[in-house]
Amino acid sequence: MSKMGKIGTLATVLGSAAMFTACEPQANAPQQPRAPESAAQEPNFGETGNGIRKGRPGATPGDGDYCGQAPASQCVAGEGDCDANAECTGGTVCVSDVGDRFGFAALGDVCLDSSCTDRSACGPGSICGPCTCPFPNGDVNHCTPECKCTVGEGDCDKNADCAAGLACVYDKGAQFGLGADIDLCLPAHCGNRKIDADETGVDCGGSCGSCVGFPPGVLLFGDQDDVNGGAYPSDPTAGTAMIGLVAGAATSSPNTYGAPFPQPFTGADFPGTDQVFVGSNQANTCDGYSGDPNRGPALVTALDYSALVPAGATVTSITLGIMTNDFQNQVWGDPFSVTINGVTQLTTQALLNNLDQTGPITQFITVGLDPSLDDPSHTLNIVIDEAFDGCDGFLVDFFTVGVETI
Repeated sequence: MSKMGKIGTLATVLGSAAMFTACEPQANAPQQPRAPESAAQEPNFGETGNGIRKGRPGATPGDGDYCGQAPASQCVAGEGDCDANAECTGGTVCVSDVGDRFGFAALGDVCLDSSCTDRSACGPGSICGPCTCPFPNGDVNHCTPECKCTVGEGDCDKNADCAAGLACVYDKGAQFGLGADIDLCLPAHCGNRKIDADETGVDCGGSCGSCVGFPPGVLLFGDQDDVNGGAYPSDPTAGTAMIGLVAGAATSSPNTYGAPFPQPFTGADFPGTDQVFVGSNQANTCDGYSGDPNRGPALVTALDYSALVPAGATVTSITLGIMTNDFQNQVWGDPFSVTINGVTQLTTQALLNNLDQTGPITQFITVGLDPSLDDPSHTLNIVIDEAFDGCDGFLVDFFTVGVETI
């Protein structure tokens, strides 16, 4: 090798040594602390956040990237959002969807004691935070066993969705300004089909909410929800006399409504309402309703109006209201028969047989009954049947009874 080659090789070696020496810490130089990691250094499990972990400037509690796995960014009890148990410290675990208990987003995840994985473990002063419901009152997801509702709140699905001492009562929303088909948490007596406790009508008034749209002396049997199709857009009883009709007199509302088909049967409604019926001798199907798998053979129900009759009083008038749906004798020629307490009701039969509710259509009618139908039990035992082959499917959304006494 030439002299110049040796000199070049030596320069290369010395340069490399200098480079390695520069990368090693000097004995007297202070050590620089390691900066906390950023969110980009850890998986974020699909959370949306600002990318800044706890311990760094700009970190925001509750942000999707707040908690991390490094010791400096692990969260303690009540902090979030976390994505895994490894992002929690102090014996806590990452509990899902409880953020709103701590002022974060409702679906945020928070580091809490492991007992908090039981979502019902919440309440005032609880280490798991206060019980909160992320969905508004009236929403179908509002009440749950973890977010128990109080009086007048819904929608609930079962008693376990309600606070202690309350029951989930079907279709009471209208009594608290919600949709008619919303189920509410109420005292159990609000669903026993009687006037009791602090009620002023059957399962309405007092702690059961207002008796919607009815004058004094009128009881509602069933619910106003267009045969389980939803709330009416207007007063379905408008233009009718619901109390005080003399025997044989009748009124009908000018308001008519479309109804759902097929009919959404639940089996939880007042007997004789929100269910398809046909004739007891059905031998044919004339329309879609008459083939309904939940249809019943003739409508049979009992309307107990004893709450309207004071002890020792005499009934002077009885007015029956029927929210009719899909009565089509005018189309199918299968006339309806009506008896009340065993007595044929010619006026009521004529009203029903003159309806053509193809569509189906829902309409409210009222008729004055003979006061002599009043019996010691103060109950109307109603049977609506069909005379021929029972092929016309029909429904009733609700009944009303209005009574005057002296």
